[in-house]
Amino acid sequence: MRRQGFFVTGTDTGIGKTFVSKMLVQGLRTSAPTSYLKPVQTGCEPQADGSLRAPDFDYVAQIEGTRILEYETHVPYRFKLPASPHLSSHLEQKTIYLGPVLKAFDTLAEQAKWVIVEGAGGVHVPLNESENTLDLMKALGLPVIVVTTPRLGTLNHTFLTFEALRARGLSIAGVVFNAFKRNENDLIHQDNAQMIRKNAHPSPFLEIGPDQQINSTIVEFCREITSTA
Repeated sequence: MRRQGFFVTGTDTGIGKTFVSKMLVQGLRTSAPTSYLKPVQTGCEPQADGSLRAPDFDYVAQIEGTRILEYETHVPYRFKLPASPHLSSHLEQKTIYLGPVLKAFDTLAEQAKWVIVEGAGGVHVPLNESENTLDLMKALGLPVIVVTTPRLGTLNHTFLTFEALRARGLSIAGVVFNAFKRNENDLIHQDNAQMIRKNAHPSPFLEIGPDQQINSTIVEFCREITSTA
């Protein structure tokens, strides 16, 4: 079965992947049913009944219709410590396997045309002793949306991310330049945007600002990325 959806990754942690994932769900839902999968969530919030709430999923699921199945299907692996998945799972004496994630995706895909999958951190984040996020991305076989920023140092992080994805034969469906501290007149901001757009070509490029709301530009970006998916 050819899976339909997008894997959202970032050039660093705290880069805005969850914000972008929510924006993509909103944009894609204007044309087709869309849901969301967070394979691994660390830094979960313990509840009185002993369960763990995943803040990223809860944030994206504010969009009506995003949650279509039980919590465990949308977030198969949840851990308390806000750390790399391999460490958080080790401390809780659990192992992250790719199989349950693939099953969760396929289950969601039975009821939604598009599924947005949000990774943890960047592409080389380890999931267990032998597999990392790139292995999960390859197993899912989804086009990738790369989230990056205009801050100093982003060119190295972004180009290494592109290189790692291309080396594994993964398609870069689009790049989101998340200028959450927008300063369009700053020389570094302008140059980073230009350099990343050039290196990402021909993949669609979208720049968003702080408190970005869904608009026609974002909807058009979603049309572009789905046209070849």
